[in-house]
Amino acid sequence: VIIFPRRRKISLIIKNLLAIVPKWQWYKSNFLSKNGSIQKPSFKEKALLPYLKKFKAIFDGLLKETKSRKPDLAILVDYPGFNLRLAEELKKRNIPVVYYISPQIWAWGKGRIKDIKRLVDKMIVIFPFEEEIYKKAGVPVTFTGNPLLDIAKPSLAKEELFKKYNIPQARYTVALLPGSRVSEVQNHLTIMLDTAKILRQQLGDIQFLILRSPT
Repeated sequence: VIIFPRRRKISLIIKNLLAIVPKWQWYKSNFLSKNGSIQKPSFKEKALLPYLKKFKAIFDGLLKETKSRKPDLAILVDYPGFNLRLAEELKKRNIPVVYYISPQIWAWGKGRIKDIKRLVDKMIVIFPFEEEIYKKAGVPVTFTGNPLLDIAKPSLAKEELFKKYNIPQARYTVALLPGSRVSEVQNHLTIMLDTAKILRQQLGDIQFLILRSPT
């Protein structure tokens, strides 16, 4: 098995694969951490060219390993900018591709579903409405649920949280989550705040909480 993941999303895959097939092997190289996930170049890189060169090295390294190790399966996780290109090369090498966590074709880049149908043998989605999209397009698909439900554990009950931050519990409450990246906050927050104003005008007794990512 060869896996190109987002690091936080790989641990559950490895854990479950080991439970099913204890003797399976994943590709290990200088680009991989101890748990088998690829160590992606840091976004703190000042120069774009060295950054792209590192990604090119990862890409070429993966293809070199597929030639020598001949994996039975490739599991690609999220990260469509890289993984759809990788899937193209894996398809040429007759390596079956399972794609976990679909590109957000329902939000942008809908045309990508044609490439996905051509390149991906099995799509595994985390949102129920995505399953219907792929079924209509003729892409083999399975809905498994969102892994965050297994990872994210609340440290406080709702009542405790409201009490800690002196938030009125009787009012209708909406959480605004603009994202964890600076670009996401810049693009989303203004729209969310404008939407909040409209909701307050229409619904009256409503309050909003803006949740800030630690990153």
